[in-house]
Amino acid sequence: MNIVKLSIILLMELILQSTVFQFFNLSGRYPDLLLISLICFSILLGRKQSYTLGFIIGLLADILYGDFIGLYALSFLLTAFITSVISENMFKDSLLAPISVFPIGVIINHGSRVLILYLIGNHISIVNYLKFFNLTYWVINFMALFLIYPLSLRWVRNNHQSRK
Repeated sequence: MNIVKLSIILLMELILQSTVFQFFNLSGRYPDLLLISLICFSILLGRKQSYTLGFIIGLLADILYGDFIGLYALSFLLTAFITSVISENMFKDSLLAPISVFPIGVIINHGSRVLILYLIGNHISIVNYLKFFNLTYWVINFMALFLIYPLSLRWVRNNHQSRK
């Protein structure tokens, strides 16, 4: 699997998410394309490629809208690694894999960011942070997950078959 192609796809999602989706949202919520795609590819690709991809796209997110370099890189790397480990023995063709792994990935990704920020002295209100994850957040992201996972699965299969 070409990590450069995947990084370019995720970079386009990052730009789309940070520009266009800011204007088209539902109650201030929009799909977290980057996290959804990262989790989908982590399920489909396995450990090494997924945490490399997580680090690369996290670093790009840090550059585009991070407060400092490394926060997103570390949280996406950790998310990619743990979700790929959790999903190793899952049946990849079923939507059950991303449905069950996505909430874990969200908790790991956002939880690691809050923990890092806390450790460096940037204390945020956990209650206010948790309010972000309301029903609207989950509905929008699961709808996007139902669209992105089959596309990711098809893309991985096509690239795997073209390499043979």
